[in-house]
Amino acid sequence: MSFEFTVLSDERFIEILEAWADSPWRKTVEQGFVLRDRFGWVPSTEEPASFTSDVRPHDFCSCFTDRKGIS
Repeated sequence: MSFEFTVLSDERFIEILEAWADSPWRKTVEQGFVLRDRFGWVPSTEEPASFTSDVRPHDFCSCFTDRKGIS
């Protein structure tokens, strides 16, 4: 069994944390997409709610879920 662990730089971690904390809560799907794009994460062409992230930059394994338009 193998385990992969990704460590972000302090600056990148703080950038993501501050953006997430400073954005409105509960987030609309559109607000989630704005954050996704701001961080440079790439959406899947099949399912825009699935996207890459700093943790897995080559896999569409991160996602937003929504209920009635709220992420």
